[in-house]
Amino acid sequence: MSAIASMYNVFQCVFTKIASEMPSHNVHTPPYSYNYVCYMWWDGFPCLALAGDPNLPRMQETVLRTMARILGFKSLACQESALHGLGHLQRDYDRQVSAIIDGFLAANPDFDTRLASYANSARCGCVL
Repeated sequence: MSAIASMYNVFQCVFTKIASEMPSHNVHTPPYSYNYVCYMWWDGFPCLALAGDPNLPRMQETVLRTMARILGFKSLACQESALHGLGHLQRDYDRQVSAIIDGFLAANPDFDTRLASYANSARCGCVL
């Protein structure tokens, strides 16, 4: 759980500083770029327990809480990454994912319009 929660610090100390403010979800981003690594972070980070693992609910709550916190950064790349990860969790955590995304959008009326439709896609699990 602490490794998952510490990803907040990775995003804060690394990705907010090196990733560009260019969205990655609808363009061909080179797989060796910082933006691509940031965008795909939650696809490769081993934070999912097996279905029978008694720690699964705690791990998933930690992942959801960490992604929600990352949405608070004023970094398009970090916000996009968190939305991407939330979109992958939507199927199993629809209520929580919707609440996180809705809360984020409500609290950020000046949200970058390039990600507005992506946030809606993430809310329904339509992310690649």
